[in-house]
Amino acid sequence: MQIVRDNAGEGLLIHSHEPGRIRVRDKYYDCPLIISRQQVQAWPADTIETLDLAQLEPALAQRPDILLLGCGPARLQPPQELIADLAARGIGLEVMDSGAACRTYNVLACENRSVVAALMA
Repeated sequence: MQIVRDNAGEGLLIHSHEPGRIRVRDKYYDCPLIISRQQVQAWPADTIETLDLAQLEPALAQRPDILLLGCGPARLQPPQELIADLAARGIGLEVMDSGAACRTYNVLACENRSVVAALMA
């Protein structure tokens, strides 16, 4: 499914998402990744159910106001402790399937919002 045309000019946007891979510009990622308007990087995450702050550090280092967590093909629940820790830091967390997270990321990034997406492919 194509998500956005490459006419944004500034910043990184997600161009397509399909089961098992995400395309940013001309590169496909078939692994979990973290994306912000400034950078995209592989993300060594295991599972959403065991996710902790240490695994999210590459995303948190970018100081987002909003963290989108794309869980793969279905929405999963991260640990309650993680949700509480992010709330204590003042970071809004939105959890959804990866397709929805990709679309939401693009909308917020185009609005120049402080958003980072951590996505399972």
